[in-house]
Amino acid sequence: MINNNLLTQCKTDFDLKLHRYETMRRYYDGYTDAMLHYQMVTKRSNNKLSCNFIQKFVNEEASYCCGNKITYSSHSNDSNVIEDLRLNFKH
Repeated sequence: MINNNLLTQCKTDFDLKLHRYETMRRYYDGYTDAMLHYQMVTKRSNNKLSCNFIQKFVNEEASYCCGNKITYSSHSNDSNVIEDLRLNFKH
C-alpha cells in the first residue's frame, strides 16, 4: 500500500536538500568554485591544475565499502545469532 503522506515528506525533503546535492555533484564532476571563479592575472603564470581528489576519494571509498563482506560479531558469543543474520541477509 502506498503511503501518500510518506511520499510527500520524501519529496519535500528531497527538494530542500536538492541544492546541496547539486553542489556535491558539481564538485564530484570537478567543477569547483575555485575553478569557476578563477581570477586571471597577466603578471604571473595562470596554469590551473585540475586534479579531482574529491572524485578519487569517493570512488575509492565506495569500492572499498562495496568490495568487502559485512562481518558480524555477537556480544554474547552466540554463533547461532551470527549464522541466522548471515542466512536472513543472504536472501
